[in-house]
Amino acid sequence: MPLVGREGELAVIERILAELGGPAQATRTPMVMQVIGEPGIGKSRLLAEAAGRADQRGFLVLEGTASEFEEDVAFAVFADALDDYLVGLDGRGLERLEPAALAYLAAVVPALERRAGGPVLAVAAERYRIHRAVRTLLGLLAESAPLVLMLDDVHWADTASGELLTYLLAHPPPGPVMIAAAHRPAQLSDRVRAAFDRGHSAGQVETIELGPLTRPDAELLLGDTAPPGAVEAVYAESGGNPFYLLELARAADRGSHLPGGGLRAGEIPRLVGAAIRQEINPLPEAARTLAWGAAVAGEPFDVQLAALAAGISDADALGLVDVLAAAGLVQPTDVPRRFTFRHPLVRRAVYESAGPGWRIGAHRRLAEALRLRGAPPVELAHHVEASAQPGDDDAIAILTAAGHAVTSQAPLLAARRLDAALRLTPTGDRHTTKRLELLVPLATSLGAAGHFQDSRRALLEALAQLPAEQIGTRVQLEAFCAGVEHFLGLHDHAHHRLRAALDQLPSRRSTEAAALLIELAGDGFWRADWPALRERATEAFTLAESLDDPAAAATAHSLAAVGLYSDGEPERGVQSLDTAATIVDGLTDLELSARLDATYYLAGAEWLLGRWESGVRHADRGLAVARTSRQGQFFVMTLINKAMSLRQLGRLWEATEAAQEAVDSARLAGHDQLLAFALLTDSWVALGRGDVQQAVATAEDALVLSGRLGPSSVAAASGWALGDALLEAGDPARSVTVILDTVGGPEAQLMTPGYRCHTWQVLTRATADRGLYDDAQAWLARLEQAAARLGTPSMPAALADYARGHVLLAQEHHEEAATAALAAARTADRIRARLDAARARLLAGRALAAAGQHAAATDMLDRARAELHLAGAWRGHDQAVRELTKIGMKAGHSAQRGSGGRGVEVLSPRERDIAELVAAGRTNKQIGTELFLSARTVERHLTHIFTKLDLSSRAQLGALLHGEPATGKSTDH
Repeated sequence: MPLVGREGELAVIERILAELGGPAQATRTPMVMQVIGEPGIGKSRLLAEAAGRADQRGFLVLEGTASEFEEDVAFAVFADALDDYLVGLDGRGLERLEPAALAYLAAVVPALERRAGGPVLAVAAERYRIHRAVRTLLGLLAESAPLVLMLDDVHWADTASGELLTYLLAHPPPGPVMIAAAHRPAQLSDRVRAAFDRGHSAGQVETIELGPLTRPDAELLLGDTAPPGAVEAVYAESGGNPFYLLELARAADRGSHLPGGGLRAGEIPRLVGAAIRQEINPLPEAARTLAWGAAVAGEPFDVQLAALAAGISDADALGLVDVLAAAGLVQPTDVPRRFTFRHPLVRRAVYESAGPGWRIGAHRRLAEALRLRGAPPVELAHHVEASAQPGDDDAIAILTAAGHAVTSQAPLLAARRLDAALRLTPTGDRHTTKRLELLVPLATSLGAAGHFQDSRRALLEALAQLPAEQIGTRVQLEAFCAGVEHFLGLHDHAHHRLRAALDQLPSRRSTEAAALLIELAGDGFWRADWPALRERATEAFTLAESLDDPAAAATAHSLAAVGLYSDGEPERGVQSLDTAATIVDGLTDLELSARLDATYYLAGAEWLLGRWESGVRHADRGLAVARTSRQGQFFVMTLINKAMSLRQLGRLWEATEAAQEAVDSARLAGHDQLLAFALLTDSWVALGRGDVQQAVATAEDALVLSGRLGPSSVAAASGWALGDALLEAGDPARSVTVILDTVGGPEAQLMTPGYRCHTWQVLTRATADRGLYDDAQAWLARLEQAAARLGTPSMPAALADYARGHVLLAQEHHEEAATAALAAARTADRIRARLDAARARLLAGRALAAAGQHAAATDMLDRARAELHLAGAWRGHDQAVRELTKIGMKAGHSAQRGSGGRGVEVLSPRERDIAELVAAGRTNKQIGTELFLSARTVERHLTHIFTKLDLSSRAQLGALLHGEPATGKSTDH
């Protein structure tokens, strides 16, 4: 159709395209444009115009369209946009992607399946890796020319495409990339709509809302289509909607009589639907039948498939499709034998005109034909679901297989297919086993997709149907259901469920009893009932050991370690922790997979008790076993435990990566408390780096999310994280207020006892910064008393000495402050808390400088500077440099920079890869694309490399690797 009345919208598009291809394209912010409006208003036509103009500028334009009735094909709209282009792309264009990235991309783009040799995504919790891979691919495709990705009718996009689009809106691809999406807002999923709304509010999404045409524009659009005298009536009936205008004008031109009464709200207005039906009805019966078959076959449709659905021969169909094309109902595509309806609303009208009975038969014919061709269950599922009868075992098997096939990358789509199989499965005792085999994976997929209420309903149905003698299965399902109830904030329901299940066991000396006691210990964490956590965990490991159940014993010992340590018995806590670690290290991966929470709880306990290296190791093992055993229920929390330990070790780049993976995974889970936990972890890691603005913003998000379900340990931890960030941001008053409002008062009752020391040290420093020294001493007394109970060397002891040093320095007791800070550094060194040790040395250096001991201050500050630089703690590093400048010293006075005095053997394998690419002349952006890393991560690795090798320029690094004299002096990373 001609484009009229959209001059203002075209001006916006021209501006965006000009910015996209402008001289600053290498550093500009990526653009997102949404075109919104009612059906038929011209969204697709405007996108097509934008695509044409982008193509004229020499941009790479990739176009994909979501299709109604095909919403159960994962990533369909992205595959439609990318597949044909990538088929024709030679291998050199993709060789810079790692095998893992290609494997993840193959889940989206069928063209890459033959090139993918990396790991297949195993758990739904990691589907963010697919999203990251697509983001990297788009950035790679935009290197030679700006990329415009057009996505039409995204309101019909499948859930996997919706998640991917949401990710790209929050994490735009690097380089000159524009994403343009057209949709009907009222039909868009809540998550995608919210993502567009956030982007629009932040000024990152350009919104073009199309309204009706004016009367003059409508006349220009219609031209000679409407007969004389009909324009006024057609315009009035259409409401100025371009598609409705043309359809009603066609009907008027044919002399068709349309019923009066105006337009009716809905998918197809009544008059328009009547106009399209009157266009179809005069067609020869065979042509009309082919049109019906085409509407069933898909959009666009293959002629042979349309013929199969219609029940006519392929030879006849080739002639009949010419009739449909001549009538203007369909039009050819660029692919031979593939056609498309002139508008999605025409397809819907044709589909509905076929009649429900005929459609069932057509879907059945198509399903059978595809099955005989060897089509996989994923391709058969849509037609099988539309045509199968209850009790059809073959249909149930196909739908079940189709669901399991997409569990990891599209869990909500998997749930829809499993639910369809369940609806076909008869009820009654004879079918209980089959229904249970569907209900449990259905609940799992719904939970992975964040639909916890629906997941709980499926579990309750499973429990209601489970035979009484299946005690072990019942315990597993009760524990599963309790976990979902915790996610929903139904902590009392979960607690009573677990207690009732334990009370109903025929024997309290059984593996089932041990399992429930472990769940009750974990339940104590959610309800902030710390004595219950310790008691149930102790009871559980005693029982598990007597039953010779090592995996359960390890899990219970890890929980007991947290309870014992927090209750002032650090020696017994360490004993339980050592026992748990020994047991876990002795289990095979297969044995561990049966009790995967063992590694999750163990890594968490090791973070709390200061066993950070082993905490990282056990977290990594748990993640690896989760992938091989396809279990994702502990994935996010294990990543969180890993990030926390890495942060303590001063490995901030790795901590950042783990924390951001946890955030990305938690967002997909749709669970507020889980996401809040991930966000507060990301905030704490960001604060360690010195990114105070991000730390504050992320902690605020965590507090909002966790606060929705009322006071809890997660909300308390979020409050502490925000308070810590606010203190570093220079707002000690608000820091104190936020913490005391969220942690359960001065005693911090809602905080895990072992974490309370972190809370009190922030309160100590914040009140000292406000000059409230009596209050600061009171908080310090609480902190020191708790630290004394937990022994030394320990993190609480280091925190107490650091907080004392901070107060003394604020009171200008400089030498005493230096003594306390050095004590904190020594303790932190002993427990290998490298970041805290460096921060303590920075505090000591400041105190020594204030005391006039410049030589000692210089040594201390320069050591802190180097350590903070190595860790990637930029704010602390810069502060150390400023302090050195104040006393007339230059940073790095004790070492000659750029000497290249250390060999490349000190680099990690990843660092060596990056160093070699730098030596080959690659930019950070090119390295990131090649190694599947963000430019920011590459920069941090490179800074780490320069520090390790004592270099200051890329030229020096290249010279070192090539064995040449180093001449470069630039410090540009």
